[in-house]
Amino acid sequence: MEINGLKSINFKTFTDNRGSFTRLYDTNFLDEIFDINQINLSISPQEGTLRGMHYQLSGPREDKYLNIISGLIYVVVVDMRSGESTYLNINQRVLSATEAESLYIPSGCATGWLSLTNDTKLLYSMSARFEECTYGGFRYNDPSFSINWPSNPKFISEKDLSWPNFIVK
Repeated sequence: MEINGLKSINFKTFTDNRGSFTRLYDTNFLDEIFDINQINLSISPQEGTLRGMHYQLSGPREDKYLNIISGLIYVVVVDMRSGESTYLNINQRVLSATEAESLYIPSGCATGWLSLTNDTKLLYSMSARFEECTYGGFRYNDPSFSINWPSNPKFISEKDLSWPNFIVK
């Protein structure tokens, strides 16, 4: 489904006998919407690792820009912005390190991903620094959303399992 502000960005990959080269960030079209204040590297050694679902409740805008470095993930984005026409819409997709696709996620959207391969690495930039007290979340299997994950997670944090049910307002 469509989510206002969610953008898939495809970059050209150049390949030769040395390997490949892909530009992951280009100010020509990202600077207008995105200022980087923090860069994170998420490494999931095992297939079936789930991270999320997390979203920002308060504080400065925290947009995210996802780049998968190795492996394959199933990423889910849910619009949690009650003032948007796409409120509670869900966007689900596979991102692969072999494709040159990045994902720009606007502030106020919940995000989570499931590693579909071993040794999955995800580099993600944020427009604001992470502040624990500004965050909320819901369980990956919250009945309010009925997210269609491709498989059951094998590894998930206690915190991500303990989120309360989301209540639609």
